[in-house]
Amino acid sequence: MRFTGAVLSLLLASSASAQETILDTVVASADHATLEAAVLAADSSIAGTLSDPMANLTLFAPDDDAFGTLPEGTVDLLVSAPWQNHLNCVLLGHVYADAAVPSSAITGPLTVTSAQEGYNLTLALDGMNVTVNEIPVSVPDINATNGVIHSLSEGVLLPSCVTENIVDVLDSDENFSTLVDLVTAADLGDALSGDPTPEGLTVMAPSNDAFAAVPAYILEYLSENVTALTEILTYHVISSNVFPTESTTVPTLNGDDIDVTVDGDAIALNGNSQVEGTELASNGVIHAISAVLVPPSLTLPDAPETVSPMPTMMTDAPEPTAAPDSTSGGFKASVMCVAVLTFIPFFTY
Repeated sequence: MRFTGAVLSLLLASSASAQETILDTVVASADHATLEAAVLAADSSIAGTLSDPMANLTLFAPDDDAFGTLPEGTVDLLVSAPWQNHLNCVLLGHVYADAAVPSSAITGPLTVTSAQEGYNLTLALDGMNVTVNEIPVSVPDINATNGVIHSLSEGVLLPSCVTENIVDVLDSDENFSTLVDLVTAADLGDALSGDPTPEGLTVMAPSNDAFAAVPAYILEYLSENVTALTEILTYHVISSNVFPTESTTVPTLNGDDIDVTVDGDAIALNGNSQVEGTELASNGVIHAISAVLVPPSLTLPDAPETVSPMPTMMTDAPEPTAAPDSTSGGFKASVMCVAVLTFIPFFTY
C-alpha cells in the first residue's frame, strides 16, 4: 500500500467520515477534487445515490492521480454537457449498490455487477492488496454512514461506453451486420470510429430487419451506386450527441434534416421509423431504429414493372408503448419505446 498525501488525507478524515455519507467524504477529501467535480457535473441522481442515508454502497473512488492517468482532455470532455450520459456511465461503473463490501470480505476473486448495467467489477487479492478489475486499491475501508469507500490512485474504471467506438459497438451486435457491411462498402468506417469530438456523434442505426424490408432492386441499386449509398448512410448521422427529449428537427451530415417527434417515451423519426434502443459509444451514441431513412433530396429508381410498388405510409399503427430504461449493455430502450406496427414501410422519408 502506498503511503502518500492521499493516504494521509483520507486517514485523517476517517474518524469523521463514519459520521458522513459517501458524498460528504468525497467532498471533504482534498485528493478527490476531480471526482467531486465529476459527480456535480453528472446527473443529480448520482449525487443523490451517494448521499442517500438509507443506502448501503461500495464506492471505488478514483483520486486526482487516478484521473491523471486518462488521456489528456478526457476529463474535460466527460464533464461537458454533451457527454453527461457517458459521465453518468463511468461514475455508475464505480458503484456497487447492493452492499458495503469491506476489504476483509475479499478472500478471492469476487465478481459483482456495478450500478452501470452490464459492467462487472471483479474484486481480488494481489498479495495482501485488494484490486478491482486489476486496479490496486490504494486506501481501503474508508467508512461512511451509507457504505464504504475504497480509494484508487492508479487508474479509473472504464465501461464500454468510453472504450468501444461506434463501429466497435455495431460490429459486436449481429442485429446490425447489414449496416456494418454497408458502412464498409461506403468507406465510412474511419469517420464513425474516430476519436470523440467536443460535440460528439449520433448514428441512427437501422437494424437488419429494417434493411430486410427494403426491396431487392433498391439494395441492388445502392450496391452499384456508392454515391447514393453514402447519401443514405450520412442521412443517419448527426454531428453531435443527440438524446431527444422533445420534438425537434436535427440536421444530418447529408445536409437534409430529420424530423424528431417525441410522445412520452416514444420517439419517431420522420413520422414513421421508431427509435427502439440506445447504446453509448466512446465517440458518440447509437439509436437503433426500425426503418431506413431516405433523405428528401435523394431520388431512388422506380420499381421494375414486375415488382409491385411498396406503400409509403403506415397502416393502422397502434400507439407506441413505453419500454424499460437502459443506457448500456445492449440495445435496450433508454428514453424511447418500440411501436408495434401492423405494417412497417421499407423507407421513411
